[in-house]
Amino acid sequence: MNSFFKKFIASFLMALTCFILINNVAIKALNAGTPFYRLSAGAYANKQNADKQLSFVKSKGYSDAYISLNQSLYKVYMGSYSTRDNANTAKLTAQQKGIETSIQIVYLDTPKRENKQGLSFKLTSTSTNRKVTFNTPWVTEPKSGLQASVEGKGEFAIEEGLGKLIIKDKKGTFKVYELVGDNSKFTPKKVKWIDENSLFIIIGFPYGRVTRGGGAYILDLKTLKLGEIYFDPSIRNEVMDISFNGKDLTLKINTYIDDNMNVSKDDTWTIKDFDLNLRTKMYIKNSKGVTISTIN
Repeated sequence: MNSFFKKFIASFLMALTCFILINNVAIKALNAGTPFYRLSAGAYANKQNADKQLSFVKSKGYSDAYISLNQSLYKVYMGSYSTRDNANTAKLTAQQKGIETSIQIVYLDTPKRENKQGLSFKLTSTSTNRKVTFNTPWVTEPKSGLQASVEGKGEFAIEEGLGKLIIKDKKGTFKVYELVGDNSKFTPKKVKWIDENSLFIIIGFPYGRVTRGGGAYILDLKTLKLGEIYFDPSIRNEVMDISFNGKDLTLKINTYIDDNMNVSKDDTWTIKDFDLNLRTKMYIKNSKGVTISTIN
């Protein structure tokens, strides 16, 4: 084999390798889902150094900054943003305060943990002149101005009947979403925005012993699929509220402690380092630190 042919083969193999790598990256980007941008103030192998940096960052006015352990590194995060422009603005502001930062892209994908009830939503109507009644208070997504409410369950979502998810945009367009699947047994009750493309949503039972709680899910508004966070089919443990600080997820739980389900107590459950994509293994722990359930 002459030297020219050897060089040709080597160049061809190198080009093929580069093509495969670039193609894989492109496919991954196309399938990655909705990106959001985290502002990081550093990553440290030593927890004490991370704590020191966190104290410095908080002293500059970033009271919601936190540390997340990721791949054996303690990372200091200052906030999350839905657009690159907002993240760049935040990065510039931080630098003006003497904080060196970097922007990390995180993809909010369609939840991979599907719900056991086989539920999803469908868009049933779109209009600009709809009157929404008998609904829960509107909740607003701060960046897009989108508003969400559950119609048909009353202000506190404790009335009998099937509810509908209503999304209203700034132009006054109403989109109505209804559950698909075994929808006669379940109804949306409460919603909270994650970003303009996704919601935390509590889904419970519409008839019989109607309470304010249910199971906790993530709704992808692009695919209308539901990812399950927690659901107790025995109804003994019901999620009453969901809160997320960008790192940990908190569930407010109502637990019935008698067989007739007349006596109950409240508790707070936590999921540390919550993965919005529901891909990783996570532990749901009660207020005493006891593991109640696992995700994945």
